[in-house]
Amino acid sequence: MLRPSFAVWCLGLSVSTLLISGCGTTTYRASTATSAPSPTAQASQAGPSRTQALIATRLTLPNGVLVTPTRNGIWHHITFSLAVQGSGSPPGTGPRYLGVIDNHSSVVQHSTVTLPMGQADFVSVKMTPPATTGSTTPTYQYWFIVYKSRYTYAIVGTVPAFTNHGAEEMLAAAKHWTIPAQ
Repeated sequence: MLRPSFAVWCLGLSVSTLLISGCGTTTYRASTATSAPSPTAQASQAGPSRTQALIATRLTLPNGVLVTPTRNGIWHHITFSLAVQGSGSPPGTGPRYLGVIDNHSSVVQHSTVTLPMGQADFVSVKMTPPATTGSTTPTYQYWFIVYKSRYTYAIVGTVPAFTNHGAEEMLAAAKHWTIPAQ
């Protein structure tokens, strides 16, 4: 007979394996919070793996700052972050990007652009904070989203307000973005 602690450990190991292997829609992205390490950071502590190689996206900003899924960067008035999400299944009907952008988001504009690594969705999003925060101040984001067979990659640029200049700066930065070949 199995002891409960061993069964719980096995269940935890199975769930961890699913999350790290790319099943489902786990998103790897840096946070401004100072809580537990991200799944990417935990994976790097365990040593390199095929999954780690597939989520190893990076962006070098024009000012030389390196952005990774575990490290944000700032250039001009834009805070850049990178997100990696298991491709999984499309979210039913509607555009694919709706399964990628954050909750509480309203799409303001969408277009398709060509980046060095191929076609990408360019989505402008206005985010309202959850009611639990007590804030009503929206956040504005630009998203470049590239879909690959196993993972979906995104650059997220958070700005104080939408401007043509901000969109141009996002495009200039995206030219220095690398994603792994799949």
